[in-house]
Amino acid sequence: MGGKGPTPREKSQLRELVSGIVLAQGNVFIKELLRDKGLTIGRTKEDFAHNLAAAVDDGELRLEDVESWLAHVEGWGEQHIYLWWLPASVVPDALFTSEPQLRRRLARAGLESLLGAPSTLAFPDEQELTGIRQAEDSIRFVWHKGLEIWERTKERDKAPAAEDDGEVYRYEAYRQRRDRTLMRLELHREPRLAAAFLQVPWNRAAHEEARARIAETVKAAIDLGKLEPIGLSDAVKRLAQASEATGSEGAGGVSVKPIQARLDDGLASVAFESLKKDHAYTDSTVIRQAWKALRRDKLTATMGLFTWPRAAPLTPVRFGLFSLERRIHIRTQLRSSEVWDLLSRVVEAA
Repeated sequence: MGGKGPTPREKSQLRELVSGIVLAQGNVFIKELLRDKGLTIGRTKEDFAHNLAAAVDDGELRLEDVESWLAHVEGWGEQHIYLWWLPASVVPDALFTSEPQLRRRLARAGLESLLGAPSTLAFPDEQELTGIRQAEDSIRFVWHKGLEIWERTKERDKAPAAEDDGEVYRYEAYRQRRDRTLMRLELHREPRLAAAFLQVPWNRAAHEEARARIAETVKAAIDLGKLEPIGLSDAVKRLAQASEATGSEGAGGVSVKPIQARLDDGLASVAFESLKKDHAYTDSTVIRQAWKALRRDKLTATMGLFTWPRAAPLTPVRFGLFSLERRIHIRTQLRSSEVWDLLSRVVEAA
C-alpha cells in the first residue's frame, strides 16, 4: 500500500468487518490481533470493539492486517473434517510450487480467476467458492456463505408511547451483524494430505451434500474421487493406547486423554467412558486393565472422544473420531496451525 493511509472505502469495509466477523471470533484471538498491532487491548468485547474502531479511524489497523489474521483464525476448529491421502499422481509437487502450473490446472475447471482472489469481504447468499490460495506448500480452496444475525440492543429500545392511531406501542431494537460460514478444501504437500473442513452441524445428508459440492466444483482440476479416505478406527485405538501404561500422560508424555470409546465386532459392542471431567477412562486402574485385555485387533473402534490439554489459560481441545463416517469433529475454536498439529497426530496414529 506504499505507506499511504487507508481510503474512506477501506475504512468503511473495516468497520463492517470489525462489527461482524472480527468480533465473532474468540476473545483470545481478538487479543492477539490487538497485541500484534501494538494496540490497546481491553478486557471485554465492548473494549475490543471500541479499540478496534479507534484503530481503524486512526489508520493503525488496515484491511491486509485483518485479512491475514482471519486466514489463521476464522472457521478453524468447531468444525467437521474429512481426510484423504494425497498421491503425487493426482496432485504433482509442481502444483504446490509453481503458480503458472497451478493456474493452468485450475483453468480445466474454470477456476483460474479465483487464484489469489481476496475473499475477506465475501458474504454470498449461497455457499460459493470465493478464493483459492497457494502458499507454504499448500493449496487452499475457500467457500463462504453469508449469514444475517440480529443482536438484541436494549440501549436502542423505544419507551412505550401512543402513536397516531391512538394505540400504545413499544419497540425493541436489534442490530444487524453480518457473519458467515466457511467450507475449506486444503491440499498439503508435507505430509501429503487432502482435508475438507465443514462448518455444517452433523447431519449425514447435509455432509454428503456439502462434500459432493466441493468435489464437483474442483473435479476437473482435482479429482477427489481418486483419493483414498483415511480410516480412523486404528487412530482411536492407538491414541487411547498411548495412555495405557500410565494413565493420561501416556508414553512419551503425550497428553491426549481418551474420554469415550466404542468398539464392536459386528455382533456386539463394548463402550468406555470417563465419569469425571478432565479425566481419561484409562486413569482408572481397573478400566485400564479391562481396556488392555481386549482383543482390539479383532474389533473396530467406531468412535472415540478425546481431550488435548493446553497450557493455562487455554481450555483443553475436545475432539472426536467417528470411523464409520471417517469424520473428525473438533469442538474447540483454534488457530489454523493448531488444527493441523492435531490432524498430524491423528494421521500418525491412523
